[in-house]
Amino acid sequence: MNFQLSAYSNRLLKPASEVFYSARKSFSTSYIESLYRNIRVKDWRAYFSLGVLGFFSGTTLTDVENLVVNFLKLTVTLSLYLAFAFSINNCFDVEGDALQAKKLLKNPVAAGLISFKAGLVFSVCLALLGAFITVAWFHSSPFTVSLYLSKLLLAGFYSVPPLRLKSRPFFDLLSHGFFFGALPYLYGVSISGDLTAQFLYVASSIFTYSLILELRNHVEDYAEDLLSGVETTAVHLGYTRSQNLLKILLALHWLYLTLLMSTLSLYVVTLPLSPLFYLIARWKSVNVSSRYIRAADLLTCVAYALTAFSSGVRLEGSTL
Repeated sequence: MNFQLSAYSNRLLKPASEVFYSARKSFSTSYIESLYRNIRVKDWRAYFSLGVLGFFSGTTLTDVENLVVNFLKLTVTLSLYLAFAFSINNCFDVEGDALQAKKLLKNPVAAGLISFKAGLVFSVCLALLGAFITVAWFHSSPFTVSLYLSKLLLAGFYSVPPLRLKSRPFFDLLSHGFFFGALPYLYGVSISGDLTAQFLYVASSIFTYSLILELRNHVEDYAEDLLSGVETTAVHLGYTRSQNLLKILLALHWLYLTLLMSTLSLYVVTLPLSPLFYLIARWKSVNVSSRYIRAADLLTCVAYALTAFSSGVRLEGSTL
């Protein structure tokens, strides 16, 4: 499939002054507000939800007061982690984001509203504060602490040179599957309950789905990344082969969910998964913006929520 770039070139290569003007217009002149915008809270939704999903999957209702306290601890530490991940990413995406108006609007560093040094110091402070609080609150659970520190390290390696995994084909997908997929979920589980084989299975399913989300972003940004010289997995493989890889990952994801729902006897979700799996198998191409994909996202959320409430939020303690 020949991917036409001409439709994107004029938009991407508009005069820099025009792009910077639109970005500055959207930001407040307040320095504090620019720092806040740099952590991109609006983009947290899916990743914060993974930690919450894990928490309620492992929790019990035997001690409501302890549940509330632990949930607040999860909220604080997970927020600091996500703030660091997005802030550090903005710091080292300045070059590419400066060429793309839609990304520049989300990056105060690239827009020149805060300096690179200030953004970097701010990011490091968020990481250190999150690590300190996590160790202080969960020092009796080395597994919980190790999960949090692993997330921090991977999020840093993803954005920061010389590793900068987001610019290394396949490593960009794999790292994203861990630090914005399986690890936040397992972190939530570790705070509220014991780790079981079922939770590991769900984590592997979430890992696969996180790969899908990242690859979909790569495919949607294919032209921009190609023109700006960012070698993502999609750019490395080419547009057509990236679509094929996305198709394979979607099929694997639905197979995961079908087996999971069947194991939990949640046939109300299993039944619609079967025809969806069939439709994926017949696809010649994947339209990442299609109504089917959006419906698949919604059904995925429903399936994970049902998993949480069937295996967690129970009246008895967790069992190994």
